Amino acid sequence: MAPCRTVEIKNILAEKRSALQKEHEAGASGLEICKKLCETVDSVIIDLVEKEMGEYNGAVVALGGYGRGLLNPYSDIDLLFLLANSIGGKTHRPPDRLLARLWDLGLKVGHSSRTISDAISIGLSDLYSRTSMMESRMLAGDMELYDRFCKKYLREVVHRKPGAFIKSKIEEMNKRHAANGLVVHLTEPNVKESKGGLRDFHTAMWIIRAREDVYTIEQLASRGMTDKLKVGLVNSAHSFLLRVRNSMHWCAGVPADTLSHALQPDIARLERLTGSDNQASAQLMKKYYQAAEVIDHYVSELVALAAAYKSGWRRWGRSLRVDKDGLFSDKRYLHARSFPPDNLDGGPRILLRIAQRLSGENLEPAPNLMRGLGKIADTAPADWFAGPDAGQFLVSILALENSACAIKAFHRSGIIARFIPEIRAITNLSQFDMFHKYTVDEHILATLDNLESIPRGAPVCPELVTIYNSQPDLETIKLALLLHDLGKSAEDHHATETDNRTPAILRRLGLERMIEPIGMLVKDHLLMSNTAQRLDFTERDTLRGFCYKVKDRINLKRLYILTYADIASVGPDIWNGWKDNILRDLYEAADKYFIEGDAMFATEREMRRTLALRSAEVDSDFSEDEITQFLSKASLRYLSTIKPSEVVEHMALVERLPDIKVATLFKPGPAQDTGVITLVSKAKTGFFSIVAGVLAAKDISIIDAQIHTFSDGLAIDAFTVRGASLSLLSHPESLAKFENELSGLVGDEKTVAGMVARRVKYIRKTKELDRLAQPPQALIMNHLSESSTVVELWARDRIGLLYDITKIMAELELDIISAKINTEGNIAINVFYIMDRMGGRIENEERKERIRQSLLAVIT
Repeated sequence: MAPCRTVEIKNILAEKRSALQKEHEAGASGLEICKKLCETVDSVIIDLVEKEMGEYNGAVVALGGYGRGLLNPYSDIDLLFLLANSIGGKTHRPPDRLLARLWDLGLKVGHSSRTISDAISIGLSDLYSRTSMMESRMLAGDMELYDRFCKKYLREVVHRKPGAFIKSKIEEMNKRHAANGLVVHLTEPNVKESKGGLRDFHTAMWIIRAREDVYTIEQLASRGMTDKLKVGLVNSAHSFLLRVRNSMHWCAGVPADTLSHALQPDIARLERLTGSDNQASAQLMKKYYQAAEVIDHYVSELVALAAAYKSGWRRWGRSLRVDKDGLFSDKRYLHARSFPPDNLDGGPRILLRIAQRLSGENLEPAPNLMRGLGKIADTAPADWFAGPDAGQFLVSILALENSACAIKAFHRSGIIARFIPEIRAITNLSQFDMFHKYTVDEHILATLDNLESIPRGAPVCPELVTIYNSQPDLETIKLALLLHDLGKSAEDHHATETDNRTPAILRRLGLERMIEPIGMLVKDHLLMSNTAQRLDFTERDTLRGFCYKVKDRINLKRLYILTYADIASVGPDIWNGWKDNILRDLYEAADKYFIEGDAMFATEREMRRTLALRSAEVDSDFSEDEITQFLSKASLRYLSTIKPSEVVEHMALVERLPDIKVATLFKPGPAQDTGVITLVSKAKTGFFSIVAGVLAAKDISIIDAQIHTFSDGLAIDAFTVRGASLSLLSHPESLAKFENELSGLVGDEKTVAGMVARRVKYIRKTKELDRLAQPPQALIMNHLSESSTVVELWARDRIGLLYDITKIMAELELDIISAKINTEGNIAINVFYIMDRMGGRIENEERKERIRQSLLAVIT
């Protein structure tokens, strides 16, 4: 093809795509635009094939998404060059120049060259290729050859061992769901791969096609394989997902599949949605969830139909036990013969029996049972859902050992909303705080799942399991979890307003006796998490303040259980061993305070004497007098937080200091992939920033810091760290190199800055698709500690952030006493306990503001 011809076709393609983008922006449906994009590419390929075929006597076939006749703006174009015979001569070779022409035009083309027998062999051996060739479309060439391929492929591949194929595709789909979040209601779903996404729709059609020669929803309906009333609904949902994906491609300028927070506002505007970015995005996501739910329900029905093909409901009815309510199970689903009953005079007791079967047998509700539950939600009388009987009914369900199974079914069918109408406002409500990975209602359901998993192998400490197993009123905690996030809205980072809902809901349900305990749990459901992760609860005032709000040991146990369930339900992999340990430590400290009161806080003299005696009992070369002399210079914080075995370890490190500037010790941490590195040196303002910079350069993150300064200038700093490069610290040889490197860098800030800069440059930069849900924050507070000023910083996480923060603090002549470094999503929440050079809090308001502005400048 002449260069001028290439440019001409490229320009025509660009003009047609631009025109289709304008149609899309004007509101054209996803199916319409995807078909037209496909037709545009068809016309180019067919024209080129006819000009470049030469003596090639095969067929050019579209496969995959292109074979379905649907293309998104940046979708791949998958071609099969179907050969009449094996490649052996000029007449049987595919048109070699065609691909070069297509690539010159900027089209992203995947291709293969196969005979019919090759295609059959590959289809039988490779699952991906099998489904790709199940959706083929003739473009140009030998039509008779293509027809032979279709008939033979259908007979020998598509309909061959359908049971095994269906099982493989279901397993593949389950793995894909596990990799992408397991639920429909993700705050940043993958429109193609997530549950209820486009790939699920394709999978359902492939599965059913293994049983029957059907290619469209309309054909399924005409054969009685799906409800005719669903055809329009499913087509609309499918079209909406395609439209969203079109918007994503054009907005991102790349083949994006994840509907990220950054893309949502722009796509919402294309849908003519109004309000702030978060409000418009929330409306968009509700539309997305509605469409994805339709696809998910449709896929579930087709998968169940294909899996149970030829079994028949009558045969099932004879072989499976049907109870008096017409319910029966196949060990996975709870089915209903005829539900709901025509007469609802029996009241809501039938719902309790359904809940007991779902929970007791760990079943999912079958589609027909869900439809029946939906009818009850729409038609049951109001007195089912208000008053003492209704409240006791709800409590009875929550008291079930596996209540999450029933609550999920009742929520998705609308029954929970009859008991608690306030839940409708947060149903399908996406969250924009960069922490939560699920919608508000999905997060609530996950909290019940995680709570009930505590005795069944949840990754928690034995103390929490013991507390759970001895808790007499778990239904109180579960009901608090149902209510704890009802105050959220699209604009809220969290529900922080006065909670007037909980008392009103509980009174409406006749549960006045539960207002006080549940009200406390709802109001302060973040108290334990924030105290453990952001505050130094070894500070007396911090621990006292926490216990004052909790009130008693009963509330403490309830709050401990609720806090685990809440944190673990923020998203996959959010819970970890470090959080497990710090929550346990806070629980134990608070429990001790409730028993002993202020008596648990010994005097400094008593603490020093007790620690010296216990340290002397540790097997070491140090005498009690030497230990007492060492501790005489220690701070109160050191005396109250350090274990006897650590005292002798620190003394051994101090003995090495005359020969080196920094002595180090590394031990495995409290959680997997964490460790604690202890550094002993002569106190120097800015040492924290040097350590943070060197570790950042090695891709190691600090998540907790305890800084201890002795009266003679000695500094003993313990950093809890995590990262893929911990092996650099865990082996004696590499730790010795790190120690020498660190000693050489003390006082050499310029070199450290260069190391961090090189690390930042090394990290491959990608297109920024994240935006912060809130601007950076810097809070400076004196009410949280009697001896220190507390600085809390919220910022976008990045390589070198902690280094930059601590470097500025050193320049401002601030001493860091301790730090809690927490990262959630792409947000870093760093809390520092600081003092001025004189060892006191920052009291001057003008200086506090200068510090705040300096820190804001570095984190923004």
